Amino acid sequence: MKTLLNTLLAIMLLCAVPSAAQSDGLDSLKRLLRTEKDDSARVVLLSELAYNLSMVSPDSAQPYIDEEMALSQKLNTPRLIANALNDQALLCYHRGDIKRSLAFNLRALEIRRTIGDPALIISSLNKIASCHSELGDQSKALQINLEVLKLSEQIQNEQYIGITLGNIADVMLNTKRYDEAAKYLRRAINIAIANQDSARLGVACHEMASAFDGLKKFDSAYHYQKTAITVLESVSPDFNSLSRAYNNMAFILRAMMRDAEALPYYKKALQLALEQDNGDNICFYAANVGSILVDLRSLDSARHYLRFALSRHQPGYNLRALKTAFASMGNYFILKGNADSAITYYNRYSAISDSVYSEESLRQINELHTRYETEQKELQLQHLNDKNTIMQLSIFRKNVAIGAISATFLLALVLGILFYKRYKLKQQAKLQAEILNQKQIASEAVIAAEEYERKRIAGELHDGIGQMFSVVKMNLSGIADRTGISGNDKDLLDKTIKLVDESCREVRSISHQMMPNVLNETGFTAAINQFVDKIDSHSLEVTLDVTGFDRKIPGNVEAVVYRIVQECVNNVIKHAQASHLDIQIHNEGDHISATIEDNGKGFDTSLLQTSGGIGVKGMMARVEFLGGKMEYDSSPGKGTVVAIHIPLKAYEQQ
Repeated sequence: MKTLLNTLLAIMLLCAVPSAAQSDGLDSLKRLLRTEKDDSARVVLLSELAYNLSMVSPDSAQPYIDEEMALSQKLNTPRLIANALNDQALLCYHRGDIKRSLAFNLRALEIRRTIGDPALIISSLNKIASCHSELGDQSKALQINLEVLKLSEQIQNEQYIGITLGNIADVMLNTKRYDEAAKYLRRAINIAIANQDSARLGVACHEMASAFDGLKKFDSAYHYQKTAITVLESVSPDFNSLSRAYNNMAFILRAMMRDAEALPYYKKALQLALEQDNGDNICFYAANVGSILVDLRSLDSARHYLRFALSRHQPGYNLRALKTAFASMGNYFILKGNADSAITYYNRYSAISDSVYSEESLRQINELHTRYETEQKELQLQHLNDKNTIMQLSIFRKNVAIGAISATFLLALVLGILFYKRYKLKQQAKLQAEILNQKQIASEAVIAAEEYERKRIAGELHDGIGQMFSVVKMNLSGIADRTGISGNDKDLLDKTIKLVDESCREVRSISHQMMPNVLNETGFTAAINQFVDKIDSHSLEVTLDVTGFDRKIPGNVEAVVYRIVQECVNNVIKHAQASHLDIQIHNEGDHISATIEDNGKGFDTSLLQTSGGIGVKGMMARVEFLGGKMEYDSSPGKGTVVAIHIPLKAYEQQ
């Protein structure tokens, strides 16, 4: 790995452009602008100056963009107006004002679509996708990036293809699909090398480091990040990319337990943000410096950086930086022995998390409302069709009645018997439907009550016992600091503090398992993937296949399937002594099927009837409530297969 990266780096540095050349280029552009009288030529020079200055000195770029926009509108040239909007969007992006950047990019795209130039359309779409990614809408970002990749391949533009591959990989990283991200990034790196594009190579290596970091392969992540920094330091001054590279290197070093080495990189990232006067990045990087200084017990310096981060925070931007600052402030006051201030900052940290969750809940409610209105319209249409069918049946019955009058008494008697049987069958069908409906209502009520009780217990664990453990740990730490205990007593106290800390994590883990918010926040497929990702792959290799859950199913069914899979996996980990686990979950439209198969030691399934555990009986009861079946196939030494079938037709009819 090191040899490959060193060879790649040596090749690309031959193509690097010294930063001094960039400075000379800006001076040349300014001299040309001072002497140029033609408005069309001035617009081109202004655009070039604005583009370069937005990355190195955003405040200096704004006057050039303003003049560029004024001249473009005076010339009334759509292409030039779109370029000016594009330059303004880029400046907003580098300042951290992502929402305004998105608005300017959308206006530029609208004009460029009327022009019909694919390269210009691709350029705007790329920037729009980046804005959506920064704003957290990864689904929209991926949709746009895939459209851009298709357009770029149609016009065979390698530069756009490379940029778009990196953007797609960025979405994969944000959604924790690290293997898929690495696949796109390898192709992006090859294109950057083939085109001698050092800047893109640096960014691609930076993102590859993030992929390996997500895969917990820290040595590979470190070497790719080192390559990215070396390349980015040697090419044009894209300080935004370089500051992110420094920040990511610090993050990787912290994961490798090398905090002292990480601190200088965090400070380099902050210094670049200060030089650019990028308020969003200043807040984020200063919070990171303060966080690591707390961990290094340099408390006075930590407090300085954290207060500075909070002072530079702009409302509506980078909640992640604000959360880091509040959490680190809480840790700072814990170490200072100031419990009241610590709790204040921890509460602020929690309030940010709650507010983010509330915004997400509102978005989901709006989606459900839209879906509900669509379903209601479909039901009205179906009702009209049913009325038409009933009218046709009524006409048919009248015709039959007229025919029956002219028939013999025996025929009339036979028809009467047939109609009576038909009526009886209808009544039986209605009765069965009502029984099914009542059973469904009862099952939903039982499952809802169970989920409510889980949430209540989880809340008590998290907010009650969890907080008490935190206070116990804080008090023990305070005793250790004030009494100066040493020797065996000190070792015993340290062990006790560690046990309390482990107890805190265990309580938090149990509460999160009992109340998996991720199921509501990200959907069933993402929730199952996140649950499986937490399993140690060295102890148990898990293969997961989930399909069909883009179709909406009732929330109580999702919760039951999630709980059953969670319980089965926990049983495998605790009892099966397995090395491989295969999970398949499929939504077939009218039913959900799931199989959980391991290669463990197996067991005698006849014991389930006499000595089945609470967990197994609970799973079977949940499936039965939903009218489904759950079967075990196992024998000693042969592994275990759990098969689950849950019908959905009953839900569709309601």
